[in-house]
Amino acid sequence: MHDPFAGTGRRLGKLCDALGLRFTGTEIEAEFIVDPRVAPGNAINPDTYPRGPFCVVTSPAYPNGMADHFAARDGSRRHTYRQALAAIRGHDRELSSSNMGRYSIRRGRRAETEHFAIAGIAMHRWPPDVIVNVSDFIAAGERYPLVDRWRRLLGRHGYTVTDVVEVPTPRQRHGAHAELRVEAEAVITAHR
Repeated sequence: MHDPFAGTGRRLGKLCDALGLRFTGTEIEAEFIVDPRVAPGNAINPDTYPRGPFCVVTSPAYPNGMADHFAARDGSRRHTYRQALAAIRGHDRELSSSNMGRYSIRRGRRAETEHFAIAGIAMHRWPPDVIVNVSDFIAAGERYPLVDRWRRLLGRHGYTVTDVVEVPTPRQRHGAHAELRVEAEAVITAHR
């Protein structure tokens, strides 16, 4: 299994170990990598993918604005990719320009388009078998249909969605919007 948006690599790495599967990954923000099987690199670069047969299994960045690029200015605790990287580095900096987490629907249509364009470019490098874990989310009081967006994106890039399994999850239950959580994730399997 290969995760082109691996983050730390911890979770999928442990799962692959438990199942006796080979694991590799790519992460654009090198400081974030924990599992040594994850290499620094950009998922849109074909050289970051393994040679030979493999399956992509990933949970890509969400375009909800809070998940990754948000930098709190009020000293409050946030669970964002950028905040975690600032803690590792000892200082804040913006995410890499090709990091999907940088582009959110809160920053307008152009940023949202950029988010999915990066995903689409990466998909050109993907193998026939894909598993994507995503979830809808609440933005501006409305449910954003991220699961459906990924289904359509996969279809536009030649994949046929073979299954969507909804998995209940408790989500984080603290913060100003704790009650505004979609309480399930979707595991999408696709093949081309």
